[in-house]
Amino acid sequence: MPLSLSPRLSGTLSLLALGTACGTTRSNLTPATASRLGVYRFVERIPSHPPLLLEGEFSVRGDSILFNAEPGPCRYDEQNSTGRLLTYICGGVSYMFDRSDPVERLSYQSTAIETVPARVCTRMDSRDVCVAWRTDFTEKTVTRSGRLRPKRVS
Repeated sequence: MPLSLSPRLSGTLSLLALGTACGTTRSNLTPATASRLGVYRFVERIPSHPPLLLEGEFSVRGDSILFNAEPGPCRYDEQNSTGRLLTYICGGVSYMFDRSDPVERLSYQSTAIETVPARVCTRMDSRDVCVAWRTDFTEKTVTRSGRLRPKRVS
């Protein structure tokens, strides 16, 4: 059954190989991965300023995963992929698939610059106690990360 994507997710699919070798005919599936065969979708609203909406769809098929997410486009991150984790970057968001259980252990990480308020003293009294304040705004780098909760769609 082909993977059907919503219009927002109709971009290029990325292939995540879960096997240990290309072209192998024997299955390297763990029992957890084999029980998760199917198509999954996630939609997560991450609280930030501005809010981050993560949407994606993936299909666990044998020893591979077909994956697409918004914001996109997606690319495989060789540098941060390990023997256990496969990492993709889609529009500045990193998605990490655990090879042993890609559905239950799918996570994300995103770094953004947010504008935050800071109180600044504008006038001190004779005892060096601040008696007047103003609010300035500064930029701060914030990292958001967590698990995604995909739902099976077929």
